[in-house]
Amino acid sequence: MLNERGVKVIYESLNLNLNSNYNPSLWVSIPILTLLGITFVRLTSGISHNLLHTSPSPVVMFVVLSIFISLQIITGYVGYVVLKKVGYFDEYVGGEKKSPGSYALICPGVAFFVLGMFFISWGLVKTGIVQMFSPAYYAILIPFVLVQFKTINVLNKLNKKHFREDSKNIYNEGILLEEAS
Repeated sequence: MLNERGVKVIYESLNLNLNSNYNPSLWVSIPILTLLGITFVRLTSGISHNLLHTSPSPVVMFVVLSIFISLQIITGYVGYVVLKKVGYFDEYVGGEKKSPGSYALICPGVAFFVLGMFFISWGLVKTGIVQMFSPAYYAILIPFVLVQFKTINVLNKLNKKHFREDSKNIYNEGILLEEAS
């Protein structure tokens, strides 16, 4: 488990501000890992089919996608612990503070689901570890679907907060210009 001291060490080593409203950027590597994973699958498939006239190795796909999904889970967990510790969710999602940067919480949830589908299809089904549409297949889908539902829930909360009629914040190019009273 990552404790308070571990979070502090991570922040101090990265020289980050615990009180910043830019903390969702901790999760920016999740969509990047998704892009790298999809790029790997597409390049490997293209090279295998067009140059080698074979199919890509399911075992290689499993190993590489397992690494990417594992890194996403670790990044997601560490980011969640940090955001929870600094009260980001209470202030910017559930509270009254507004920041366009809070929308950075959405992309990682979507990206995790997308890479999860690649992992299940290319890493588990094609290797024969899991049969498509079996009970195990649906059980493995559960965490990805739960993250997707949570992401949609957060998006709805942010939209209600940022776009309601009585919203007092005025934004221009993502920068809070003034607070109307």
